Amino acid sequence: MENNKKKGSSVIGFLAIAFIILGIIAFIMSGSEKDTTKVAGEISKKPNTWYYNQLDNGYKKYGKYIYEKLYQSKDELRSGHATIYLDDYFSSILEDNYDEGQKHLETSIFMAKNAMEWDNPDIFYVDYNKMEGNLIKSDKYRVTLNSKENENYYIDGITSKEQVTKMEQEIKNATSQIMSELKSLNNDYDKIKRVHDYLIETIEYKDGENAHNIYGALVNKKCVCEGYAKAFQYFMNELNIESVYVTGNTNGAIWSFDKNHAWNYVNLDGKWYAVDTTWNDAENKQNEYFLRGKERIEKDHTTANTLGDLIMYTGIKSLNTKVNKEESITYPTLSETDYQNR
Repeated sequence: MENNKKKGSSVIGFLAIAFIILGIIAFIMSGSEKDTTKVAGEISKKPNTWYYNQLDNGYKKYGKYIYEKLYQSKDELRSGHATIYLDDYFSSILEDNYDEGQKHLETSIFMAKNAMEWDNPDIFYVDYNKMEGNLIKSDKYRVTLNSKENENYYIDGITSKEQVTKMEQEIKNATSQIMSELKSLNNDYDKIKRVHDYLIETIEYKDGENAHNIYGALVNKKCVCEGYAKAFQYFMNELNIESVYVTGNTNGAIWSFDKNHAWNYVNLDGKWYAVDTTWNDAENKQNEYFLRGKERIEKDHTTANTLGDLIMYTGIKSLNTKVNKEESITYPTLSETDYQNR
């Protein structure tokens, strides 16, 4: 009888421990879900999340979750080595149909990384091409994002978190005066025009280190079209003005090597207009591509409207171009006509 009591007590004790462990696991998983939900709410309050909002259909429909995980880890990204745990989020679709699940996984990761880069030009130090997905099969399929075979996923020229912090401070120092001036202006038109003029007054079109990001544009003051467009987007983000970083190609380019191109769309008085600071920096072109409507801008600018276009224009080869090449990417509908100033 005594032995049975001991056995019963042992079983009850074991079950109690098991329930506690399961409770802890459930709590952790619940907390993780709540954190992601909280991050999604934070992202939704930002003025410019155009690409984040594209990650909700087709093979890229799981991209929002990946974007949220990246955004949640943005402080850790400064280390250049942080591992982003997607856990077993993709496990069920990979188990149901591996080939189809692989397309969802690959396309969603590709689009989430691009969306992060284009919505958040302030995270200039990450080379998302060096950040790769890592699929591990144990009891379930588990996915991580990290530098994998690369030493880190910094852009070339950066080697430490301390260097990133220093560069971020240099950007703040370089823009403090113009930012103060911008915030003193009374309307969005004047702010947009001042940013446009500031960029073409201070930047020299030149390739080289950091020429594709805001550090090159705002500190070195030398960059190519990506740097111009990301710097414009950076200011619009800071000023809470709705804007989109746009990629595509051009016809009859001012610079013959500028066929693959980047520019911006901006929302002013409830309508969208195109701004191309790069082309306006050419001689005698200061306002030719400022707040232009569809009728004018589409004469020589074509946006990347599909996943296949996006791969071609960005030059990224890491995604299998046969995967869902026709997946659509939408942009704001431009005003038919140019903006008419007061």
